[in-house]
Amino acid sequence: MKLKIMLKVIVVFTIGFLLLNGHFLIAESSKTTKSENGVVQVSVKGMVCDFCARGLEKVFLKKEEVNKIDVSLEKGLVRIHMKPKKSLKDKTIKKLITDNGISVEKIIRSKK
Repeated sequence: MKLKIMLKVIVVFTIGFLLLNGHFLIAESSKTTKSENGVVQVSVKGMVCDFCARGLEKVFLKKEEVNKIDVSLEKGLVRIHMKPKKSLKDKTIKKLITDNGISVEKIIRSKK
């Protein structure tokens, strides 16, 4: 019985490591992308784990307007980088975030 539990724990940690490692590789390669597209910065509350952050990334990256997304658990910050001449309404951004169980405090739009 203990062996089965230990194997499950090892599998879960291995999968988690692989997912995180892949995410950091993607994040590093996207840092070199330069564009003059808009960036939306969202202050959030209730984002307590890495799975929350990854869930937001998946939701936003499905949107054709989004180029990339940076999520900081420590700062409670989500930065959404838009594709050229594309945008998402604040209402849409707020809905995508709140549908994932996270509260939106403030949305700030700027140029990169």
